[in-house]
Amino acid sequence: MRREVAGAGACPQGGGVAGPGRYAPTASAFMAARIGGWYVPSSVAIRDGGSATRGDGPQQGGTDVSNGNGNGDGNGNGNGDDNQTVRCDGVPAAVLTALPCDGERLSCAVTVPAAPVATATAASPEPAQGSGLAVVLLHGAGIGDKGRLAPLAAEFVDQGCRAVAFDFSGHGASTGELRELSLERRFRQACGVIDALVPRAERLILVGFSMSGQTVTDLVAHYGDRVAAIGLCAPAVYAQGAWPVRFGAGFTEIIRAPESWRSTGALDVLRRYQGRTVLVVPTVDEVIPLAVTEAVTEALAVGPAFTRLELTQATHQLGRWFRKHGKDRRRFVAAVLAGGARRAAEHEAASPERALRPCP
Repeated sequence: MRREVAGAGACPQGGGVAGPGRYAPTASAFMAARIGGWYVPSSVAIRDGGSATRGDGPQQGGTDVSNGNGNGDGNGNGNGDDNQTVRCDGVPAAVLTALPCDGERLSCAVTVPAAPVATATAASPEPAQGSGLAVVLLHGAGIGDKGRLAPLAAEFVDQGCRAVAFDFSGHGASTGELRELSLERRFRQACGVIDALVPRAERLILVGFSMSGQTVTDLVAHYGDRVAAIGLCAPAVYAQGAWPVRFGAGFTEIIRAPESWRSTGALDVLRRYQGRTVLVVPTVDEVIPLAVTEAVTEALAVGPAFTRLELTQATHQLGRWFRKHGKDRRRFVAAVLAGGARRAAEHEAASPERALRPCP
């Protein structure tokens, strides 16, 4: 069953990066730099003059979003990647832009496989050759942001995938405050980014860390069999009643209630999903209750293509772990893509003209 969400601040409509009636990032020049963790090579084309800077914004008080036994984290703001775009001679590079969505401006990074400038420009970053897959990387809550996922994005790009990552509102370089966010708004923002920045012809690989485990399941329920594969990294799932509640005392009260997560609809979504699934967990997760991890494992194991990877030395912060441990990062990507490309090809052959209704 697809989720439908209504609300103010609707995201751009359309399933491509540029074209009639679609959102296209505006060109704003900047110097070669490491911006928000995304490498912009020295061969970028600088447009309209100017430069980009990275700023460290003030820390905000965190909200407990740990679903059981963790502590809330603060998050920094800044990162001068607002409405910036690049093109690069034969080198995979992120197109950095600020996407108006859900009443906020979401800092997004799109990376595509290497291609000549003629076919990989900021306005239309289409790979010269690709897998027909787009991976969408969703960070966790609190201190999470897209920057730490850049190395993981690069691994997928090396395998021919488009990679899209963004900062949820109240995180990283996006506008908004964490206390104004909710699971519902996270879903709405992820839909807006996908509908604006991923061509409809491309199948989706959804990768979610921590709280974004719930967001991934919401997206699977919405996009259905367009989703070729999912990767869940130390995922959380939440009580149904928590979905619309803003992150604050009310949200914390719901998720702190013993066994409240058992009312989640996420597990049913995972049981029904027929694509490739990969679960990555640390041996000891200091944030997610063991019962949650076991329930997610059992739900995924019902499916036809499930892989579980356990990282003995890792902690709950798997985004940081992948950033530093290339071998584990590549194992994860290989596991996700083991079935994703096949499922994408099969679905394309079955319904090449399928069009999805954009998320509000």
